[in-house]
Amino acid sequence: MSNNSKNHSLTQLALNLSSNPSAELENFVEPDGGQTVTTIRNFLSSPDETILFIAGESSTGKSHLLLASSQLYDSGEAFYLPFGELLAMDPAVLEGLEYCQLLCLDDIDKVAGHSEWEEALFHLFNRCQQQKCQWIACALQTPANLPWQLPDLKSRLGWGVTIRLPALDEQLRLQVLEQQAQHFGFFLSDEVKQFIIRRAPRDLGSLTTLLKQIDRASLEEKRAITVPFVKSITGW
Repeated sequence: MSNNSKNHSLTQLALNLSSNPSAELENFVEPDGGQTVTTIRNFLSSPDETILFIAGESSTGKSHLLLASSQLYDSGEAFYLPFGELLAMDPAVLEGLEYCQLLCLDDIDKVAGHSEWEEALFHLFNRCQQQKCQWIACALQTPANLPWQLPDLKSRLGWGVTIRLPALDEQLRLQVLEQQAQHFGFFLSDEVKQFIIRRAPRDLGSLTTLLKQIDRASLEEKRAITVPFVKSITGW
């Protein structure tokens, strides 16, 4: 592939990437004794390792981990690829990505059963292995339990370590809420935290968006963050 083709593909993808500056490995909340972040760091420090797969239900932090991992690299060295968005594009956009250091493939199960995408992923994987470009991929299920049509792709996705994330219980969601609030630089009372947890969507992305909204409104209106204040900006 020519450099022009490679750069064109990367530019196309850059227009479709998501970014969450608050996503850091350090603020990922996992059960006591969890080894998820350690496993990711060990993988990234072992360039001969090709793929790490993260499986888990919705709202367990998979996207957080992928975004955080991609943001450890300089621009152009790592890409976060949300396949829920990319599925509407031509699989040719994957061409040239093997020249990166890391690809973070979110919701890779979205393209399972789509023969052109499976073929493109299979060839990209092989090119990445030759160029030592690592993959961190995530899905609702482990590679062996996803409906891939291409056996060789299914096999390659299972080559590395697979992490299974547990569902977030209320205690862990409270920890996420506390850490995100600290990141934005404000304090939430126990009363406010319980109020939010009982009413907010379970997914971590919505929780982060809500906290940004609360932070912005609090600064603009110069008001303390209380239950009545949260009610006023959420309509709950």
